Amino acid sequence: MRWFGRATAVSDIAVAKNIVMADKIVDKREESLRIFSQTATIYDRVGPPIFSYFGQCLVDLADLDLGDEVLDVAAGRGALLFPLAAKVGPTGHVTGIDFSPDMVRETAKDIENRKLSYAEIRQMDAEQMSLPDALFDWVMCGFALWMFAEPTRVLHEFYRVLRRAGRVALSTWAADNPSQIWCNEVLRPFVYAPAAKDFPAKFDARFDTPLQLETALRQAGFGVFKSPFKRKISCIPTRNSTGRRFGQRVSVANSKR
Repeated sequence: MRWFGRATAVSDIAVAKNIVMADKIVDKREESLRIFSQTATIYDRVGPPIFSYFGQCLVDLADLDLGDEVLDVAAGRGALLFPLAAKVGPTGHVTGIDFSPDMVRETAKDIENRKLSYAEIRQMDAEQMSLPDALFDWVMCGFALWMFAEPTRVLHEFYRVLRRAGRVALSTWAADNPSQIWCNEVLRPFVYAPAAKDFPAKFDARFDTPLQLETALRQAGFGVFKSPFKRKISCIPTRNSTGRRFGQRVSVANSKR
C-alpha cells in the first residue's frame, strides 16, 4: 500500500508538471501572436532595417539555385521571402508562412504590389504545418527558432517537408551579441518575458551557440552541411547606422534521407 500511494503521488506530480508545461506553451504562443500582430504594419520599417539586412545575408550564404522550391518559416514582413524570390526566379517558388494573420496580410500586400507570381504567404503554425511531405528543396528560417513554443517540433517539421537531400538554413542571435543583450534589458519592462528558471530546458533554448544549433539539428535528423566557412556554424558581425554591433549565427544543414 505504501508503494501504491507513492506511485500515485509521483503520477500526480507528473500530471501537474504536464499541465503547467501545456499552459506555458499556450502562454508563449499567445504572447508571440499578440506582439507580432500589433507590430505588423511597422515591423522592420522603423529604424535600421536589421532583419532585411540579415535576411539578405542568409540568402547569399545559402547555395540556392534558380528554380528551387523554398519554404520561408516565420516569414514576417518578407526579410527572407523577397531576396529568396529574387534568387530562385520565376521558375522557382517561395512559400512564406507566419503565425500572425496581420503579418500575413501586410506581406501579401507587398507581394501583390511587386507582382511576384512565384511567391506567396500563408497563415500557418510552424509546429503543425498543413503541407505535404517532401515538398521543398530548402527551408529557411531567420531569427525565429527560439521564439517557437516547441522548437523541436518545428525542426522535425522542417525535416518532414524537405525533399531528399533538401537543406535548411537558419539564423539566430549569437550568444555574445552585445546589442541583443542591450535590447533585452531595454524591452524587459514592456514585454512579457518569463524568467529562464520558470521554463523547462527546452523552452529556454536560445540556439545561440554552435553546439546548441548542431545538436538540435542532428536530433531532428539533419546532417550538418559544410558551409563556405571554416566552421560549420559561423558568427557574422556588422554594424547598423548607429554603430552598434550586431552578431548573427548562421547554420546550414542537409537532410540525410
